[in-house]
Amino acid sequence: MTSLFPLRACKHLLLASICAAAPALSPAQPAPAPAGAAGPAAEAFRRLNADSWIPRTVSFADLGFTGPLVLGYPETLREVYLPVPPGVPLANALLQLDAGYVRADAGRTTLILSLDGTPASARPFAAEKGDASISLPVDGAPRPSGFVRFNLDWRTAVARENTCADARTPGNLLRIEPTTRFTYRYDGSAVRDLSTAWSALPASPVILVAGNKLSQPSYDSAWRVGVALERAGKRPRFTTLPAVGDTVDMRGVTVPPSLKSIPAFAGLTEGGNHKIKDASELGALMALGQNGPLQADLVVADPSSAAAMDAPFQALQAQIQSASPDA
Repeated sequence: MTSLFPLRACKHLLLASICAAAPALSPAQPAPAPAGAAGPAAEAFRRLNADSWIPRTVSFADLGFTGPLVLGYPETLREVYLPVPPGVPLANALLQLDAGYVRADAGRTTLILSLDGTPASARPFAAEKGDASISLPVDGAPRPSGFVRFNLDWRTAVARENTCADARTPGNLLRIEPTTRFTYRYDGSAVRDLSTAWSALPASPVILVAGNKLSQPSYDSAWRVGVALERAGKRPRFTTLPAVGDTVDMRGVTVPPSLKSIPAFAGLTEGGNHKIKDASELGALMALGQNGPLQADLVVADPSSAAAMDAPFQALQAQIQSASPDA
């Protein structure tokens, strides 16, 4: 049987299988470390396993704005729905508005920004042109609807000497760039059902498959989920689990210092492009999860892919037990 897992859940299952000597890696209640052991490697694995917070960035371009969004008379209002996992708390949520303006007409021009119906910013603009960018912190409360509502109100009030004066201001324009973005983190462990997990996927989700040659059930599942994502307005990308001899990009990857005593992890600290030399190194790359180079959002899982993932972890387990018995 072929199934589809969010990678975060898969990571927990795989980490739990790394090391029988460190059952604290399991998503269940951790067992105590071996008596008398300081357990630096075990503690590093606990931290990797406990890090369930997933970063997300949603830009206006991701939402379909292929060019700038321009507000000006008569269209001076716009409401944008920013997707978030429904019912899941957020952390470090920030909306970065990239915008500029021009003013060819007179009047008092104001930009009012609201989040979920609550005013978050109100600023006047008097110059002929300038920068209207701003960063807005966003409340981390769960959104049952699965959206943060972002309202923009670009208005100009014209002082009229008589009621026959033209109050239109077509020359006062606000330009919002498609680079405007909403960044946040959410707790993956708070996702309890498939519907929420599906809603939490990014605009371009990465789907991990076991290799270039798939079984018929795996191929069918990968094809179906790709089509479903396309129909949902997303742009899925497929990636394969690397094999021994393949090259991975290690730039920006940090290996926990307490794991560097294990040969498989020690070989990953060189940075740049790295050629996987054995199964234990592949297991180490997988154990790093979202902190490593093998980042994906979904895993197509069947017996063949499970076997492909199990062998590297078995090799890594042997190294952990010999190099760090307290792990």
